[in-house]
Amino acid sequence: MRLIIASNNAHKVREIRQIVGKYFTDMSTLRDAGLSIDVVEDGTTFQENAIKKAEEVLAAASGFDAALADDSGLIVDALNGAPGVYSARYAGEGHNDADNNRKLMEDMKNIPDELRSCRFASAVALARRGRETLCVIGYAEGRLLHEARGENGFGYDPYFFYPPLGKSFAELSADEKNAVSHRSRSLALLAKRKAMKIAVFSDTHGSVSRLPLIKASLKDIDAVLHLGDLAPDGAKIASELGVPCYAVLGNCDYTHGEPYERVETLGGVRMFLTHGHRYLSPYTIALAAMERDCSIALFGHTHIPLIAQQDGCLLVNPGSFNLPRGGSKPGYAILTLKNGTADAELHSLSL
Repeated sequence: MRLIIASNNAHKVREIRQIVGKYFTDMSTLRDAGLSIDVVEDGTTFQENAIKKAEEVLAAASGFDAALADDSGLIVDALNGAPGVYSARYAGEGHNDADNNRKLMEDMKNIPDELRSCRFASAVALARRGRETLCVIGYAEGRLLHEARGENGFGYDPYFFYPPLGKSFAELSADEKNAVSHRSRSLALLAKRKAMKIAVFSDTHGSVSRLPLIKASLKDIDAVLHLGDLAPDGAKIASELGVPCYAVLGNCDYTHGEPYERVETLGGVRMFLTHGHRYLSPYTIALAAMERDCSIALFGHTHIPLIAQQDGCLLVNPGSFNLPRGGSKPGYAILTLKNGTADAELHSLSL
């Protein structure tokens, strides 16, 4: 899945890559994609602005599967939530950070310490083609100082005191701030909600005519795996679903361009893909996976579905989508990857 980040801010992009990068095969900024988009942030909440920005950027970014955007600001309780969504332009359009901080200090000049509670908020939205936009919000709680402290950061950071560390945000190193910031918290919340779903096929043998029977149930799929015989069918399925495909060749595949085995890390899970015809048993496939530091081994070849555990390795054979054997029905598997763990389900077609 290809993601475009609705920002060119290097610090923000780095933080996003670190926290949610494992869920995407490719991540680009607006500059990387050659886009210049100025979304009018006219929402009344951070969430409204983040969603609008993500959805408008995705609409303009052909070739991308999802767009991620955020909107953040400072909420001061004594000012009834101001500056809020107007944080970047609190002193008016065309003013800078110094002007905004000057106005904030003027508005708070007679407010005692015990009434200077405040928080940074960051709403992060993930827009996805044909699917519901996800949106979460994270907070960092603090207290507004009377005078600026520190030289780092930007915006209101010099006036935002963070009690757990006993420093203003502008006194924190980049690593310290990233560990506790409102944006890091919202991105972590998004990562928890963003489970990755993968459809696994094998042994289609040149026919995907049954795909319309299950296409509606695959609307939330993020990627397709094809475990060989015939590997090009995986690309056809993935094209229909608008997602990337990872395939390996089987003993009946005579095309070139795909390997016979591969290791992929998706959703934070390292997995071993093979058709299986070069191995004596599922046990030896599990050994090969573990030798490659993989926690999942996916294979086909037998045309018989299987989910099993072998010495801590999850073994998955989706069966055949076209030519089932051993009394099984045509089928496929679904992998759900979340927080570095995996669940597998077998699905069969009712014909």
